[in-house]
Amino acid sequence: MKSMSYERFNEYRQENPNWTELEFACGSDYSGGVVERANYQYFLEQFAEHEDVIRLSGMFFSYGIGYNKESTDSDLIDAVNALEYYPVADDELLYEVQNDWENDAWDNFIESDLLTRLKRNPAFETLLDNGFDNPEFRSNLKELFYSSIDQSNCHWEYHGDSAWINADKVYDSIEYSSILELFGL
Repeated sequence: MKSMSYERFNEYRQENPNWTELEFACGSDYSGGVVERANYQYFLEQFAEHEDVIRLSGMFFSYGIGYNKESTDSDLIDAVNALEYYPVADDELLYEVQNDWENDAWDNFIESDLLTRLKRNPAFETLLDNGFDNPEFRSNLKELFYSSIDQSNCHWEYHGDSAWINADKVYDSIEYSSILELFGL
């Protein structure tokens, strides 16, 4: 697949007006979301060697797919047109991207924030110091957090290239007894 900067693609489109950017497969750190990222990945995978598809990139980790609107490839045109009726090219891929972003959020801030919050309680401070490096404990803590999402009436939100959840509200919904169970108490 050809790759091109957005700047170059805009020049290219002036010479080739039949080329355009695929609306539901573009974004950046500041725009787009999980649907756009999943669609982008779908088109990269399905049309990797296609002459009528271009991978676009730009500042602020901008990404997109350029394609030839007059392509004679029915698979490409059908995939593009299908997004007009249902904006997700592949539901399974969408769920994979959502899961990846949620796991990144856990790894990057949610786990450490939850541990910091639990350590504020003197009853847990010593237990946490002893259990933090234990992979089983960390796995159980993650499972506890995820199971508490529903009872907190929170849901994940996706924007740009990351997932976000009202973690404080989820933390507040975790039962004291559930935490004790993590330590086998």
